[in-house]
Amino acid sequence: MLHKMQKIEFRRSEMADLLKGFAIIFMILIHICELFLSSGFNSFIFTKISYLLGGPPAAPIFMIVMGYFLELSKRNRKEMAYRGIKLILLGFALNIAININLFFYIFNNKITFLNPWEYIFGVDILFLAGISTIIISFIKFSPHPKIIAISIFGLMLIIMHFTDNLSYSFGSFDYLSAYFIRIANWSYFPVIPWFIYPLFGFILGQYKKVLKYFNPSLLWRVFLFSIYLGFLYLTYNYAFEITGNLDLYYNHTAKFFGYTLLFLGGYWLLLKQLNIYLGNYKIVKYFKWLGKNVTLAYVIQWIIIGNISTSIYRTLNIYYSIAAFILITIVVSLLVYYLEDKIKGIKI
Repeated sequence: MLHKMQKIEFRRSEMADLLKGFAIIFMILIHICELFLSSGFNSFIFTKISYLLGGPPAAPIFMIVMGYFLELSKRNRKEMAYRGIKLILLGFALNIAININLFFYIFNNKITFLNPWEYIFGVDILFLAGISTIIISFIKFSPHPKIIAISIFGLMLIIMHFTDNLSYSFGSFDYLSAYFIRIANWSYFPVIPWFIYPLFGFILGQYKKVLKYFNPSLLWRVFLFSIYLGFLYLTYNYAFEITGNLDLYYNHTAKFFGYTLLFLGGYWLLLKQLNIYLGNYKIVKYFKWLGKNVTLAYVIQWIIIGNISTSIYRTLNIYYSIAAFILITIVVSLLVYYLEDKIKGIKI
């Protein structure tokens, strides 16, 4: 497997692949904590850290990196929009695939209190990726893309501030509106507030030439990382409060968005040093390889975890959950290794 991982194309962004590689590992961890781990362990430090790792360095990383490379993409508007539609269709296919076991229980009347439509139309991250790609395709090819992108970014911040803790219902349109605003518990990654992450990545891509000048010396890196550690220490209670409460996390405010950017700034600096000094080690190459195949890995891990969780929903202790995390990560890696050349999937 490691020999195959070494074939990573050098024209790719190694940092982007490394960030996505860690992000998918954190995704596996948080999905296991959400669906396998008994709620009686929610107050444990292991659970709190797991939810934190499943927060800023997971879904926001996916979306920021995606937005950045949409700006750099050579695709035209039609090609980008078509890519967005394919991501949305993949989202529906994944919703069905991860809930096959659940649907079996529902249709055989073994579970009677759940609505299957909420799982078919559940707003997972692939829908956000698809809708965001379509929106950005119009922004990118507009007469003034930078002005429009920054204006929408500012508007998003205002909307996020005023939609905190509000409740909405659009009646028979709830299944549609859930893709754009969190109006129900099946709306995980609605456009508001989550579109701000790919939009932020898109804006970073517009100013990529300026970013190239940010190359602090070793002394400055040590200084910045020291400040980062202090920031983490001073804000860990706030971070645990938001990431540990899924309602707050999925519908977070502009304040948490600001926290996420600060968190990811230091996190990016940390992984950048890891890539510089240990980038040729096999374990680091593994994360890059996994990040290169992030969409395939994401789909596989959700199908496995989603179907298993129907039978063991929140019944495991920490030790069994850790064992499940290790085992599922190994299985996902092996399946990605086997399927990566056979399935030319859509990449985030």
